[in-house]
Amino acid sequence: MKNAIAFICFFIISDFGYSQDATIFYKKADSLYKAKDYKNSAFAYSEGIRIEGTTTRVGRYWGCACSWSLAGDADSAFSYLRQLEYSDKISLDNALEIINDADFKPIQSDSRWQTAINAILNNAVKSLSNAIKSSKRINPVKDRYEIAGAWATAKNSDSTLFYLNSIINSDINRFVAFDIMSQDKRFSFLYSDPRWINLLNVVKKNCPPFTCDHRQNRPRIPMTLTIDPSSEYLRSDGKGSYRDNQDKVSAYLQTGCNLMLSGLEPLQDSRNWTDASTRYITIDLNKPVKKSGSLKLGIIKDHFSVFHFFYRIDTTLKLDLIYNFNEIPISSTIESPRTDIEFYVNGKLHMLKFGYWSLGDCGEWYACGGKVNGAGTTPIKITRNTTTSYTIEAQKGSIGRLWDIDNRTNPIDKGLYESGFIIHIETQ
Repeated sequence: MKNAIAFICFFIISDFGYSQDATIFYKKADSLYKAKDYKNSAFAYSEGIRIEGTTTRVGRYWGCACSWSLAGDADSAFSYLRQLEYSDKISLDNALEIINDADFKPIQSDSRWQTAINAILNNAVKSLSNAIKSSKRINPVKDRYEIAGAWATAKNSDSTLFYLNSIINSDINRFVAFDIMSQDKRFSFLYSDPRWINLLNVVKKNCPPFTCDHRQNRPRIPMTLTIDPSSEYLRSDGKGSYRDNQDKVSAYLQTGCNLMLSGLEPLQDSRNWTDASTRYITIDLNKPVKKSGSLKLGIIKDHFSVFHFFYRIDTTLKLDLIYNFNEIPISSTIESPRTDIEFYVNGKLHMLKFGYWSLGDCGEWYACGGKVNGAGTTPIKITRNTTTSYTIEAQKGSIGRLWDIDNRTNPIDKGLYESGFIIHIETQ
């Protein structure tokens, strides 16, 4: 119920079009709920909903159903939950919060409970599926996995397995991390189901072993990244440096030097285009290298750009050893074995590669079994100026190889491009 009240309060503040009469009833309902007068709270919610009619928000029905449940009136609770089975406003997060809401414990033993939550989840899944089909979502695979997890929360084995199979049986990004999936507690109710065991075996078979090790796992070091004004093929948006934890930017040193323009959370979790940072970067792809298969693609402006720069990998050991970026000796210049710059071109994820070390060489599960190499490219030079500052440079005439990695199981080589840029790093 707590989340339902927060949901309601937000709209009381933000939507001045609501009837003042309805608002008075909702405030009264919240007050009575807190006083544990659940029956009169439910009556107040009901009256507010009657006044608002078809404009009633999800949180109103949710709150009313909670009060009826706690008041011991299962019929009325299910009546208001039923409204959410058809609402086009309910999200997957709303549905999961309703399923886990302790206020519904009094009605969870009722045979109608499972039917109700299945219907509510199905409605939320339908809304998300429509968003996926209309290309409003960046990573449908991530969305399908979360849908499977939602059905698992509702203990619906058929729907859970259907969505997991829709990932691993797809030609696009069909690999799921075995360690993540096998340890996901939401799926524990399936452990004795032979379909789960078979599915897990397929995931394990398709998930290659990790063949690299990290020299040491140092803590994340926040940084500021500045694109030099003299950069020819890589330019900023003119709004200054890109700082960690500002404008949704993630910028830090750890194993590599990393910039995620729209941050970890939007990229890894919601994957929604509307989560983009207001900041952007432009990449000039106007200089294709002749006879390399590349085409002139113009200047790309992207709010989801990601940079990864690495220091060193030792391939002479049983497990290739990856050094940390901040182990570069002070006052030295090295050639990076791997630089990745990711960005979207017409809605499809691309990567501009520099250096010999390929994405997929370490058997990373997120490489999806594909190898994205930098054959024919120029290594990026990295200079550590002081304890806290670095300069990263692709000297004029440098060459990068472009890949379409929207389907990482089958990356598409787009050929070579001339490049050149200077980036300054300062740790915070």
